[in-house]
Parts: sequence; C-alpha cells; structure tokens
Amino acid sequence: MKAEIPVFVTTSIIRQNSPILPYVVKKIVKFRYFYSKPLEKISTNLIASKIISKNSVINESNTKIAPAVLRGERVSVLIKSKNITISSSAKALRDGNIGDIIPIEMNRKIFNAKVTDKGVVTLEN
Repeated sequence: MKAEIPVFVTTSIIRQNSPILPYVVKKIVKFRYFYSKPLEKISTNLIASKIISKNSVINESNTKIAPAVLRGERVSVLIKSKNITISSSAKALRDGNIGDIIPIEMNRKIFNAKVTDKGVVTLEN
C-alpha cells in the first residue's frame, strides 16, 4: 500500500513552551504509523509541550494550548482586601489557566493565587 498524507513539520528545534508558529511548514509525507494524531490546523496560541526536534511531525502529544500563565513567568499580582487593591509582581511556580489556583513566589514567600487574566493573578484576604 502506498499513500501520502499532509502534515505540519518543524523547520527548526522548538523549545518547550515556545510558540509553534512560524517554525512549521505543511508537507506531504509517505504514510506511516503515527503515535499521536497529526494536527490538521495550527492556531496562533499553540505552544510546544516539550522540546520538538527539527523535521518532527506536529501532533497532539507534543503541543498544547498556551495557558494564561506559564511556570517561571513574571505575573502581575492584585492583592485585594475589602475596599483596597494593591498591585505587585511575582513569579508563577506552575502553569495556570483562568480560574486556576496556582502557587506564586513573592518576596521569597509562597502564596496561592487565582489566575484572573493573561499574566495576572489575584490574592484575596
């Protein structure tokens, strides 16, 4: 049996949590067994879930939708208490989507904060 299938292939090494675009091209490859389903579309918010080698097929197991906050990223922290809101910055210690509670490091202390927007977390008293 001879068959060919269109897939997205990387043009260079893509680091973990880096955007997939513009480092992919669509190619026709000879049919083979894929361990994970190749992606048919690449969205702009797609990132690498692990390091992807050059000439690798882009699939469901090596990509993910970018979360609102990435581990290690500097985030804005809103500290709310009754009628006052203070803003600061901190380091996210885990990836998180909007609504998730994630640990953050602020002033060498660990706090749990709720992700409220892209790059923004909230601490409430």
